[in-house]
Amino acid sequence: EADSTIVAISQVPKDKIVNTTTGIETNERGLVRTDSRGFTTREGVFASGDVVRGAKTVVEAVQYSKGVAEAIDQYLTEKREARKADGIVPEAPKPVSILDPAQIVDPTYLRPNAQS
Repeated sequence: EADSTIVAISQVPKDKIVNTTTGIETNERGLVRTDSRGFTTREGVFASGDVVRGAKTVVEAVQYSKGVAEAIDQYLTEKREARKADGIVPEAPKPVSILDPAQIVDPTYLRPNAQS
């Protein structure tokens, strides 16, 4: 269970998230400080990719990011187990809609000569 996930695919690091989020430190090159598992200086926030290591090949980025994904999984598992030990029962997952109903368009609207 996670409060949010940010997926970013680009060719250069974007600094808006780092500049607008407290507790995430950067190094002298402007890259996010992490340990070898992707933990940032802010509890529960992980980073991977160009924003951590600078420009690398896709193979290097994927390899490193797999390790970070494993660390995230381990972190969340430990948090979940600690909550259970404290008697906190997690809520059932809420269904997630991929499409926002407000964005669904009636197909007849797209065809001017369509019969209702």
